[in-house]
Amino acid sequence: MTSKTWVEQVIAKAWEDAAFKQELLRNPRVAVQKLTGVVLPDDFELNVVEETQNTLYLVLPAPTDELSDAELSFVAGGGWGNPRRNPISRRPVGSAPNS
Repeated sequence: MTSKTWVEQVIAKAWEDAAFKQELLRNPRVAVQKLTGVVLPDDFELNVVEETQNTLYLVLPAPTDELSDAELSFVAGGGWGNPRRNPISRRPVGSAPNS
């Protein structure tokens, strides 16, 4: 089961079952395992919060070592040095020149 699949399953269940939702908020690891059978590794932290009409949680994705499309183009085009900086202008790759 992919993470997207079990996450969607958990959200759907929480929307339809208030008791499950409360258990999910109190002890997410146990609730997820009971519902889906997914056992999360001990070093994996799972936090569940509920948005309200007046609250939005902005979740920043974890940093990645993957190159962006602009960085890949730079490297594929024969660029040298750090692909995250244009070695000529010292500007980040893909940024607009100074006006």
